[in-house]
Amino acid sequence: MTSTAQTPAAAPSVRSLRHWAIALGQTLVSTALGLLLFLISFGMLLEEFSDDPPSGLIAMYSVDAPVGLIATLVIGPLRFVPPGRWHSLVHLLVAGVSGLSIWGLPATAIALYRLGLRRRLVLDVAAVVLVSVVSLVSLLLDSRIRGDETDPLLLTSMGTMVVVTMVPLLIGHVMGTRRELLESLRERAASADRERETAQRERVAAEGEAAALVRERDAAQQANRELRTVLMTLRTTDGDAPLATAPTLADIVGRCREEGQEVELTWDGIAPEDLEEHDRSTVVTLARILTEVTTNAAKHAPGERLEVTLSHSDEHVSLTARNPVPSSPAASITSTGHGLLGVQERARLLGGDAEYGARGDVFEVTAWMPW
Repeated sequence: MTSTAQTPAAAPSVRSLRHWAIALGQTLVSTALGLLLFLISFGMLLEEFSDDPPSGLIAMYSVDAPVGLIATLVIGPLRFVPPGRWHSLVHLLVAGVSGLSIWGLPATAIALYRLGLRRRLVLDVAAVVLVSVVSLVSLLLDSRIRGDETDPLLLTSMGTMVVVTMVPLLIGHVMGTRRELLESLRERAASADRERETAQRERVAAEGEAAALVRERDAAQQANRELRTVLMTLRTTDGDAPLATAPTLADIVGRCREEGQEVELTWDGIAPEDLEEHDRSTVVTLARILTEVTTNAAKHAPGERLEVTLSHSDEHVSLTARNPVPSSPAASITSTGHGLLGVQERARLLGGDAEYGARGDVFEVTAWMPW
């Protein structure tokens, strides 16, 4: 037994069909079992006195039956009484019936079990004392009616009654401890789940913040690279030379021709004056791309004619360069492709793009950008 005050568990819900089924089962079983014990005991009484027992004993059995019947009928619904003062009082009252009624013994066992679930030392002592006192009074009355003298058998019966009383109390203690332990384990598991969920949310949030920082850093680095590329694009190859203009495109073609390269520049839907009036970065980018494609053609297709077309359509300005794919061994020089990748990057910096590759026996480079 324990003397530590425990928080009582809540009473079963009166709205639950399952709890009502349990209450009904407790009533029916205790009533049937109590009736069986009563009949057995009364039969033994009749046999003992050859069917003519003393009237006093008949009177005691007359009290036993209704008291026990009432106790067994109410023991089921009493499970809905909330733990507290009234709960303790009514179950102590039912427990005291065991001293007066054989029929009420099953109900008494259930009442003692419920008191044991409370795990209160004061309730345990009160139940044992009450059952012992009532049983002693009943045994003394039975002995007086029978005309027997008090003997050690009476004390033995009293001891047996105390032990029998403590059995359901102890079972109730064990079940109450088990119930409290399970509830504690459930609370700890729920608390652990909450802590784990909180930690997981914090970890996800931290990972999200870290990812955001990485994205911001990558974006900053990309912006720096693009800015650096734009600045490099706006410069010419000569240190102090001015930025490229529309005539610069013709100058590039002219230099290529002076070096023996056959290059033809065609204007389609756009004139040099249009470029002069447009954004200077577009002219500079076109000049660098033209320089790259003429250099690429001179390196990989020497002696072949290079046709360059500047055109304007669908809000885009395009530069297309075509030259035949040479069949001579000189054309087999390995290329890293960095120059054409540079063409593509320059076009993309202005919101455009570039494509290149062989189409049959013609190698073609096309770069376009918004106009």
